[in-house]
Amino acid sequence: WTNADAASHTATADDGSFDTGTLAQGRSGSHAFTSAGTFAYHCTIHPSMHGTVTVVASTTAAPAPAPAPAAAAPAASAPTLPNTGMDALARALAGLAMLLAGLALRRLAAR
Repeated sequence: WTNADAASHTATADDGSFDTGTLAQGRSGSHAFTSAGTFAYHCTIHPSMHGTVTVVASTTAAPAPAPAPAAAAPAASAPTLPNTGMDALARALAGLAMLLAGLALRRLAAR
């Protein structure tokens, strides 16, 4: 997992079998799955963010690659965590607050 969002996130297995720890913007984490199956995970910081990893059986007897360290550069095809839009939401709310304050000042000045 690579965090492309400004907010920190985790990828934590619903059953507790893996946890990337907190990944700040631009940081990566990984887990080496040793069996086939579908594994559900969520972000412990943002519980509404969740996903699944589907691992299929290998067709060769080649050994599995070693997991990348948490600070490793992301692979070209590594999944990324979605941008939650939190920066845009904060800016929109600040703009709305300034607009409302300006309208209130305008009303007071017109009196």
